Amino acid sequence: MTVTEDPKALGRQAGTIYGATIDKLVAALQQNPGVPDAWQAVNAIIADAETQLVELGRTREAMDAGGRSAFDRGVMLQMSEVPYETFEVFSELQRSYQNLDTKLGTRIASANIVTQFANFDLLRQQSPEAAARHGVA
Repeated sequence: MTVTEDPKALGRQAGTIYGATIDKLVAALQQNPGVPDAWQAVNAIIADAETQLVELGRTREAMDAGGRSAFDRGVMLQMSEVPYETFEVFSELQRSYQNLDTKLGTRIASANIVTQFANFDLLRQQSPEAAARHGVA
């Protein structure tokens, strides 16, 4: 991943990873894989996003408060650019898999908050196990 030093641009990169994650999940789940195959695809897609976002998070962590704020604004700006239609399809697929396997549906839904992996304060607070797994505890 190419990293720029502009905090807002870095945040936009995190938001782009979010959008790509949603797109990849939609593409994978629209193929209607069975639950075991869906688990495999979902875990791989989300784990890849987490890894990329932790890399950006390490840069965010070194920023001052103003830089972190600009980063966070960039994330939100880019996330808001995910097309509504894409998010609707994602939500429908998530609900469909939720009906088949509650834990899988919850894992799919976790893509909605995957950008927390670039914000270690949130990650530590909302998912201390994941923070520890990524060495940011």
